[in-house]
Amino acid sequence: MITALPHNRGIHLKLLHPIILNLPPTYQSNMMRKLAVLSLAGLLFQFAVAQDAESKVDAIKQTVEEKKGADRFVVDLHFDNWIHDIADLDVEWFSRGANFYLVYDVPFGKSKLSFSIGAGIGNSNIYHNSVINYHDTTNIAFFENWDSTYTSPSKKNKISTTFLEVPLEFRFRSKPSKPSKSVKFGLGFKGGYLIDSHNKIKFKEDGTRKIFKEKGIANLNRWRYGPTFRLGYGPVSVFGFYNLGTFFKTDEGPVINSFGAGITINAL
Repeated sequence: MITALPHNRGIHLKLLHPIILNLPPTYQSNMMRKLAVLSLAGLLFQFAVAQDAESKVDAIKQTVEEKKGADRFVVDLHFDNWIHDIADLDVEWFSRGANFYLVYDVPFGKSKLSFSIGAGIGNSNIYHNSVINYHDTTNIAFFENWDSTYTSPSKKNKISTTFLEVPLEFRFRSKPSKPSKSVKFGLGFKGGYLIDSHNKIKFKEDGTRKIFKEKGIANLNRWRYGPTFRLGYGPVSVFGFYNLGTFFKTDEGPVINSFGAGITINAL
């Protein structure tokens, strides 16, 4: 009777050769066939394990790569302007702003589509040639040209507003597993609540530079909201936003709608 050998990964077929030679020819043939089958099965098992390990590593790499696109710190740099019909108001082309959002991305299964939700701060700075005044009896806001009203020439007039915002977006990526090498498209909507506003005017009076600053502009609409658009490649995109709400509250100032366009870094 042959005693079973303990399992040892270091045992080689050559070690079994003397034992097999001492067996009858019939047993030798059967033993060789069994050893060949066992050896082949072992090789196939090792190959399967290696393939499974490689697949798991690839899956982990893909998951890590996808998660890089899940939580993003988004920066928008944009030019701003107003749509209005105010004769005494001219908005400068270099009016500008910036948005800072923390965005979380939720993929739709294994498709190229996803949905994102975020929160952050949106700021707008409108440079212009006028000043906001208010009617004595109604307190309705209106704009009047600074240089036509005051003898002291102004150097810079700015209206600054800051909103706490929540952006929502439906997204498409051509390569979801490789966001840094993907063509990206997004359509969304964002809403914001006004948390700060101020006027700032720099002017000269009797040869002396002076600054007038008013914090908390009256009659402003506390909400801004509207559609967004985004298109880009990798970490850079172009985007646009149109404010469906008006700058002033209804019947408390002239009708003004704002819009902006610029670039986004690490947006999608």
